Amino acid sequence: PPPPPPPPPPATPAPTPPHPTPGAGACTESVAEQDVQIGEYLFTGTCTAFEWKDWCFEPNVKTVCPITCGVCAPAGCADSPSYSVKTNHGVFTCEAWKGYKCWEEVLLECPMACGVPSCKR
Repeated sequence: PPPPPPPPPPATPAPTPPHPTPGAGACTESVAEQDVQIGEYLFTGTCTAFEWKDWCFEPNVKTVCPITCGVCAPAGCADSPSYSVKTNHGVFTCEAWKGYKCWEEVLLECPMACGVPSCKR
């Protein structure tokens, strides 16, 4: 008798949907106060207030405030991952510029880290 047919190829799993990407319409947040559950408590505040309280590590805050907490960036606002510039204090990447007044050339490469107004909510 002939050999049995080969087994069918394994099923290809369905692709997982991508994470929200800048410009895909998914990277938005409200400027209004919002209720956020943290542990057993419900807090009301703006994303700026949650960031000021250092609560961006909380998953529910990240979900409600993805821009403020750095989960995503609005279209055209993503910091350049490869940018660095030599300063008197060493080589700075975009992340290192947070909290400093950015130079003009840095503003173009690091709009989120520099807090460019058009890149905020």
